[in-house]
Amino acid sequence: MIECEGANVWCVCQEQAQSEADALVTEASSNSRTRKLVSVFDDLSDCLCRVADMADFVRVAHPDEQYAGAASHACATISSLVETLNTNTVIYSSLKSVLNNGDVVPTDDVDRRVAELFLFDFEQSGIHLPSSDRGRFVELSERILSLGSAFMHGCHRSVYVRRNSLPEQLRDVFSRNGDNVMVTGLFTDHPSDMVREAAYRIYLHPHEDQTQLLESLLAARSELAHLTGFPTFSTRSLRGTMAETPELAVKFLESLADSVREKAAAEVRILANMKRQHSVDCTSMEIWPWDTTYYSGIARHEMCSVSGTQLAPYFSLGACIEGLSDLFTDLFGIRLREVSDVGVGELWCADVRKLAVEHETEGELGTIYCDLFERPGKPHHDCHFTVRGGRQLADGSYQVRTQMVLLFY
Repeated sequence: MIECEGANVWCVCQEQAQSEADALVTEASSNSRTRKLVSVFDDLSDCLCRVADMADFVRVAHPDEQYAGAASHACATISSLVETLNTNTVIYSSLKSVLNNGDVVPTDDVDRRVAELFLFDFEQSGIHLPSSDRGRFVELSERILSLGSAFMHGCHRSVYVRRNSLPEQLRDVFSRNGDNVMVTGLFTDHPSDMVREAAYRIYLHPHEDQTQLLESLLAARSELAHLTGFPTFSTRSLRGTMAETPELAVKFLESLADSVREKAAAEVRILANMKRQHSVDCTSMEIWPWDTTYYSGIARHEMCSVSGTQLAPYFSLGACIEGLSDLFTDLFGIRLREVSDVGVGELWCADVRKLAVEHETEGELGTIYCDLFERPGKPHHDCHFTVRGGRQLADGSYQVRTQMVLLFY
């Protein structure tokens, strides 16, 4: 039942987005169009992003695998539609004509800049290519999305090893599965250096399937870059960004590394000192990759002059959000208000909190859904998703922005 329900929801969303997109594409290419082309493109972008971005979020965050799976399929479908539209020569020609000859209604500098950004996306997608190459571009884009998703999923897989292949003292540390043990993560907070090292080496050991996925992904990216006239995929990705070129990006990173090298070395010495004092089974005083998180936590605790038990009452989750709200009010006239009257099915987990973002004179600006607590299957990194962008609508009203925030607390 859940599987059908999840799939049906996303099928309806996809069909609605496809129908709305078809109507907007027809309007964009029509000679009888009566409104700005950039407004049509903005509506087209919004209708696709509302489905694609929400599906991407559900794919990553929803605790029910059936809903997540259906959302993943929706992601792939909408992404394919977007790439198809990015190679649509009819609407591209309409946009090019507006930039060269003006629109059917008066426009301003903002409209022109928006049109230029849309044109940039078309050109990144090889709109200038022959029809067969544009079709290949769409195929490669779909393949890159699929391979990337599969590779990222594999990065968080559990790893199984024979129990008798481990030293005696490690055989009962990890979850047992028959004659195997299952390593589910890096065990960065475990007090044993040996356990952390074993988890690190096992969990991150090269896997043939992952290697093949990565090589296929890199090959597809390289082919797409060459197809669209770029020497490398990184050159294409950084075009139009602040970094500008791969060479400048590398130069920045090397300069940044040089600037923090001495400070990093000093912190490593602090960690080595923590290891000498607190290690329970170390055989080397050198700081290894599996040591940094554990001994950094000890160092932060010992170097803080106020104990955690004294600070905790002042930094509960509610107090932190309230403090942020007070800060935003003083700086921007904005407050965060928790919404208790939440619709049935609106939240994907009982721990999620809904916050309204309100301005003292402009009213509601947006909504933030806070998914802050750890649970099985949740991503191991903090992240956020904008599932609906804020924008001014044609009738003068404002479409409020909606964001999903995933943290561990």
